[in-house]
Amino acid sequence: MHYSYHWAFYAVSGVAVLVFFAGAAELAHLVLVGRGEPVGHTTPGRLARRLVSGVLFQRQVAEGGALVWAAHLLMVYGFAGLFLLTVAQFLLRWFVSAPGVLEFFTHGAGAAAMAVWGDAFGLALLSGTVLALFRRYVLRPEHLDTVAEDALAVWLLFAVAATGFACEIVRLGARPQTVDLSWSFAVAWMLPGQAVFSETLVSAAFWFHGLVSLFFIAAIPFTKLKHLFTSPVVYAAVTSSDHYTRS
Repeated sequence: MHYSYHWAFYAVSGVAVLVFFAGAAELAHLVLVGRGEPVGHTTPGRLARRLVSGVLFQRQVAEGGALVWAAHLLMVYGFAGLFLLTVAQFLLRWFVSAPGVLEFFTHGAGAAAMAVWGDAFGLALLSGTVLALFRRYVLRPEHLDTVAEDALAVWLLFAVAATGFACEIVRLGARPQTVDLSWSFAVAWMLPGQAVFSETLVSAAFWFHGLVSLFFIAAIPFTKLKHLFTSPVVYAAVTSSDHYTRS
């Protein structure tokens, strides 16, 4: 809603989504083949409890320690919150035509709520990646894998969060009259309250952040990022924690 979209961006987005679904299809096949005992061998109540434990609270990650658990939760919920915000903005842009609704989310309380939502979940994602990088490069536990693929996954998430905030700083710095400036608590304090950036820079920042994000989406099924989403599902699907392993 805040940025102008060129047809080329949709073309690149389409390619990224196709790559993602191709990888996700292969990943889903591997998960179904290697999940252990079929889901049908457990009771609905037990499956529901494991879904809450594995998906909502990421219990399987907590076994690695409090720092790992905190970083994982922040990254999962931060990404999920930003994804939902992106979907909401997409629906509002292309499928909502009621003037009152658009006014509410463009110039009213809805715009303020979305600003707070974006900053909160953006900070969660950024904090989670910083914790993961701190553990990897400062604490450096002996059992931690150091292969390039693992580091790339965390750095990609960090880049998505960091460029997202940079993009918002440029947008709000170019449009100080926008209603959501005073509600963007994560970035508003950095801005002087007057226009300091050009619209050209807004477009450049949007494209840079957009390309980083699309590369991240396409890379999810092919890097360790996939475990942010598959490990809780696999954990919930098996009937015993003895069957659960992470690869």
